[in-house]
Amino acid sequence: DDEEYFKKNLDEFLHKLERKIEEWEKRMEQYRGTKVVTYHKQWEYLAEWLGFKIVGEIEDKPGIPPSPRHLSWLISFMKEEKIPLIIAANFDDIDTARKVSQKTGATLLILPAFVGGEEEVKTYLDLFETIVSKIEKGLKR
Repeated sequence: DDEEYFKKNLDEFLHKLERKIEEWEKRMEQYRGTKVVTYHKQWEYLAEWLGFKIVGEIEDKPGIPPSPRHLSWLISFMKEEKIPLIIAANFDDIDTARKVSQKTGATLLILPAFVGGEEEVKTYLDLFETIVSKIEKGLKR
């Protein structure tokens, strides 16, 4: 019966997801409270889940490239606050994010925002494993 087959698969997936969420949260526990800058407002749910505090955005107005004035302020702020991490999606303007990273010493993490966003991200679980692994690696530097 198709219904049983799909229900069984769903139950298995949800069980696996619950175990992975526990694992990811345990791996990220030591980084709770970390202040981060994002390219633009897109990572709020991730930050909330992991306990990160988003303290600024490179692109402060959605869809509008940041002004030199905003970038200058952000770079000064990041240096002053010693912000260790910039999070951007792989479709953001990486050149601008890279410049901010270079001028502040913050690690730039380029994350996939969806399944298929990177070649190895083929499933929902792959997506979060990739995100958590990249954050872990970026904050260990």
